Amino acid sequence: MKEMKVTLRSVALASMSLLCLCGYAHAGGFYACKGKDKVQVFQDYPCPKGTGVSPNDEAAAPNLPIEQAYIGERITIHMTSLRKVLDTVAVVADLELVVDSSIDATGEFVYLNTPWDAILADVARRYSLDVRKVGQNLYVSRHL
Repeated sequence: MKEMKVTLRSVALASMSLLCLCGYAHAGGFYACKGKDKVQVFQDYPCPKGTGVSPNDEAAAPNLPIEQAYIGERITIHMTSLRKVLDTVAVVADLELVVDSSIDATGEFVYLNTPWDAILADVARRYSLDVRKVGQNLYVSRHL
């Protein structure tokens, strides 16, 4: 019997793909869709018909130039909850997220074709958050 490694990202992408392609509810609070130039778009409303992302789709891993300071996979996010943004970044980065329960800002979070680590740095700066990566865990708490 062949062993199969199941990660949070693979489960999330499979769930999102199935739900987005079927046009039903969203998994984990966000949808993964194909955007312009095959950039993966994460949003908290349904994908336009035919733009749901499959885990085997080329759009799930775009081959785009990397910015100098940030090396994370480029994604596009359009959401209204900081918590959903952090959840999305953790899924894309294949990390387990541990967030302080007091963190729950709302607003309009729009990042276009931006490396996930740049998004994380920006929200940490804007909301005075401490972000630590320890092994495969991403810890986010209020800056004291």
